[in-house]
Amino acid sequence: MVYYGKIKILLDIFLRIFKFNRKNNLRKEKRMNRIFIILLSIPFLMSIIPTTGHCKVGVDFGVKFGLAITNHWSSKEKGNGYDVESSTKTGFAAGVSVNYELSNIFKLQPELLYVNKGSEQTVTVPGFPYGDINVTYKLDYVEIPVLLKTYPFRMKKLEPYSAIGPYFSFLVNDKYEFENQFLPNFEKDIEDIKDTDFGMVFGTGVDFSPGFQKFSFEYRYTMGFIDLKLPTGPGFPEIELRNNCHSFLLSIFY
Repeated sequence: MVYYGKIKILLDIFLRIFKFNRKNNLRKEKRMNRIFIILLSIPFLMSIIPTTGHCKVGVDFGVKFGLAITNHWSSKEKGNGYDVESSTKTGFAAGVSVNYELSNIFKLQPELLYVNKGSEQTVTVPGFPYGDINVTYKLDYVEIPVLLKTYPFRMKKLEPYSAIGPYFSFLVNDKYEFENQFLPNFEKDIEDIKDTDFGMVFGTGVDFSPGFQKFSFEYRYTMGFIDLKLPTGPGFPEIELRNNCHSFLLSIFY
């Protein structure tokens, strides 16, 4: 009860401060409230992890960080009177994870990550006299993957694995940059974009222990299933795209 009382007090303070600074932006206020509640729940979630007896051996807490190479993809055929060429955007991913050892072969790994996503798109609209439109989407998410890791074999200091599982994410920041050779360039927020996303994670990696510390290096591919309606500029058509991410992550476990 004391814990929840502290959360309520901190949340009330946060809401007052945030409302004072963001009077006219309810959408961002709702996003930040949601993220703040998630962050406040971390100490409680960590406190219920078993830390006594034989259970202590099967639980590892880790921090991770790395490179995120992102893009957008579409399940729909190109059309609607325009062509879209997509290219990647480079960002970062960082966060925390907990490893639960279910057996000698399987581990369950929930995570909480902050991930830069987005892409660069070149849009060609037939009949538009000023050439191609170049748009860069900048999307930041708080992401919650829940991965099942499989260890086909284990060596003393080297443990390769594969990982698969769903992820859920909440949009924190969204902007897009409009560029054209003949029109004014600008950057602005994306209106009416979906605040949540979910999809699947596929990965492979290796745990290694060069000394007393345990590390992990992993490549993972994240595919989103939610269609995002993204603007290409004032008066120009929207395009429907999904998140797509290749990550290279280094983890340190304690």
